[in-house]
Amino acid sequence: MRHLGSLLLGLIIAPLLWILTGIGVVRLNKGIAREAFGQSALGFVLLAVAGLLAAALLVPRISPVGPAIVGLGYLAVTAWAVLGFGSLVDLLPRSFLGTEFALTAPLGETSVLLAITMLATLLNPHRWRSPRPAGTGSAAGRPGYPSFPAPGSAGGAGTPFPPGGQPSAPGQYGTGGTPAYPPNFGPAATPSHSPTAPPNFGPAAYGPATPTPNAPAATPYPTPAGTPAGLPGQPTSAPGSTPPIPAPLPPAFAPPAPRQATAENSTGAAPTVTSYADETTSFAGRPDDGTEEATRRLGDR
Repeated sequence: MRHLGSLLLGLIIAPLLWILTGIGVVRLNKGIAREAFGQSALGFVLLAVAGLLAAALLVPRISPVGPAIVGLGYLAVTAWAVLGFGSLVDLLPRSFLGTEFALTAPLGETSVLLAITMLATLLNPHRWRSPRPAGTGSAAGRPGYPSFPAPGSAGGAGTPFPPGGQPSAPGQYGTGGTPAYPPNFGPAATPSHSPTAPPNFGPAAYGPATPTPNAPAATPYPTPAGTPAGLPGQPTSAPGSTPPIPAPLPPAFAPPAPRQATAENSTGAAPTVTSYADETTSFAGRPDDGTEEATRRLGDR
């Protein structure tokens, strides 16, 4: 149907565009040559109207059938003029609407320019497709995408709902009722919890300035008899502010002290004691008991 409408529009605009272009070209050229402002103004207005008619075929996204018919007609007339100009002049009247050569003036560069411009609409793929209805998404009409009803229209049985995130159409779910509470546009009420006095950041008026740790008044769990103080579950006093400092540990290694002689033997002979480690120490007995001298090896202690 849209192709038929475009064809009828092209058949109506084609002769009007040719006549207005021819009369406008003749009047404009004659006014420029004779310096007649009225003729030039009339030719300019006629050419402007012809341009608007051409735009009516080129600008809207209508079917390219109408513009293509106009372009083919102008191209055919131009080819006839090139092949047999005399026969074409004999067929067309010499004067039209008081203007001589009004119907033959567009032949040549003007007719070729209009023909190519009209035929170029065939190369636009958007002109061959029908426009989408208003309100449908960009994916509507494509294979694999469902069609949703336009806003304001009630969908029939089996019509899918719009996907999440899209606003519902007005009137689709009915109009909302009157709110239970009327809106209040007056000044805001003062809150009941507003402070009556400025905040005080000075020292505390009551109680100690520095909080002290509170010891528990009583043991939370019963303590069996004989439990010494200090065990878990029975604190005797508040914990100290600083932990006790442990005593220093003794050195890991201390050299052995030298052995001193404390008394003499019963015989009056003093034993020889050597204070160096890893040496041989001899203990001499009484000379009259026949005891052999004993020798021992003392190691490191």
